[in-house]
Amino acid sequence: MAARNRQGWMWWCLICVAAWAGAGDGAAAQDGYARQLAAECDALVADAVRRPYGWAWDIAALPPAGRSATAPRPVSMQPLATPAAGLVLLYAGQLLDEQRYRQAAFEAARGLAAAQTERGQIPRRAVFGSTASGQDEPALLPDRGATRAGLALMLMVIDSSEPKPEALTRPAIRAARWLESQQARDGGWHVAFPPEARPAHAKRLIRLDDPDYRDSTYALLLSAEVTADRMTSHAAEQAVQKLLSLRLGTRHVAAEQPTAEELELIEQIKATTVPTTTSQPADAAAVDPLARYLNAPRQAAGGADQQAVPESDAIKANLWSTAYRPNGAIDQSLEEFPAGADVLASRYAMQTLLGAYLVTGQKQYGLALEAAARSLEQLRPPGEAQWRRAYLLDPTSRPTTESAGVFSPDPLPQGPWVTGTFGLESILRAVQELKVLGRARYSSRLAEHLNVRQHLAAAACGLLDDPLVLDLPLTRDEIPAYLARHEAEMRILSTPAPQDLPGRVRRLWLLLIRARLERMQQT
Repeated sequence: MAARNRQGWMWWCLICVAAWAGAGDGAAAQDGYARQLAAECDALVADAVRRPYGWAWDIAALPPAGRSATAPRPVSMQPLATPAAGLVLLYAGQLLDEQRYRQAAFEAARGLAAAQTERGQIPRRAVFGSTASGQDEPALLPDRGATRAGLALMLMVIDSSEPKPEALTRPAIRAARWLESQQARDGGWHVAFPPEARPAHAKRLIRLDDPDYRDSTYALLLSAEVTADRMTSHAAEQAVQKLLSLRLGTRHVAAEQPTAEELELIEQIKATTVPTTTSQPADAAAVDPLARYLNAPRQAAGGADQQAVPESDAIKANLWSTAYRPNGAIDQSLEEFPAGADVLASRYAMQTLLGAYLVTGQKQYGLALEAAARSLEQLRPPGEAQWRRAYLLDPTSRPTTESAGVFSPDPLPQGPWVTGTFGLESILRAVQELKVLGRARYSSRLAEHLNVRQHLAAAACGLLDDPLVLDLPLTRDEIPAYLARHEAEMRILSTPAPQDLPGRVRRLWLLLIRARLERMQQT
């Protein structure tokens, strides 16, 4: 009898072990994306250029036989290189609870800090030898991308660490100070145009049709949040206020370029002090070449502005044009950038305002967002799914027959009549949801996956082009619909990993999202 009991007990133990093993196999199968994420993070860590002062990555990894622990190695500090690699490792470490990935992110931030110039700029390319060195080529305006992305990574490592690492806090403040020094006095972000021109042949412009203005402002907003630095907070506010002043309802279209005679007169006027009198004729400013060239407001008697916005352009008044002079005027001499409402530029401007509103809560940012959203809805004909790229301020009869993709950063390559969605649906949906939920609840829902700070950092590192939108599922029931919408993107995860660093970090970003959704499905 005892023998039979022992035999029965043994069989019961074997059944339990088999059941436990089967359950483990099922959990492992369900956890496939987390395992894939860990494997690709391990490969990224293995390819890092490691030095005592920090880590970095080159665009293309060397084979193991070509690596050396001491030989000078070129590394890339551009947004989708070392900064983005460090950021995805940090987020992966938080998701998977893996300290080695968080440590790798810290080492990447140290590497960026080691490559900083004395003024705080992070060069696009550096050389990691016995020390880190790097210097960008001379340009009319230095590239800001590497510095803002490197700053974003440093800030997120600082934000996730206790105690705060002194090795990163000071470099982060220096990087923020350098970014602030690149702003114009009125807070605007200037770029050189044409981008490839030599400094002597390039001109300064404010361009809104690419992420530069948005991401530079995000970097300052993030820095002000993490470091509580008042100077940085003021610089971020200036950048947003400048953006608000660039709306078409507050702009004047600049007159044609002055003639040689007018330029000579301008120099004479600038060299003298001209007293302001109340007896000046009402139309004197209209013929003043200095006022015309600098686009000063034309004042009629009694102070009324003569350049009222035409009624036909009232809808466009809450939107933005493609490019401006440094003083905020729209330059008609720039044929590449016709005067009018550019919906792609308006999208980036609205994303900037969304970030500023979620961080600061300033009501005027939210009101400007709502006004811009209404204008975009009014510009699109009822029942239409697309917009024109640009809606010119001057009348035009050209048909809207050309078609485009979602994103085109080039200077209106197919003309202002190209049509597309330009990624506007997500920002319009975000504005509507923000209006319904309010700032606090909207931010709370964002944080179900990534909080506001994490979104700002991911955008600054080039990983997110639709930051701060409630696109990711909040419940298990929403996951199938999300995966169906993003089927083409997710299919990439079943293909061999790319060899170039930007491709690898973009894929890791997708893996982060997919592994996070996988965790949701398991709970």
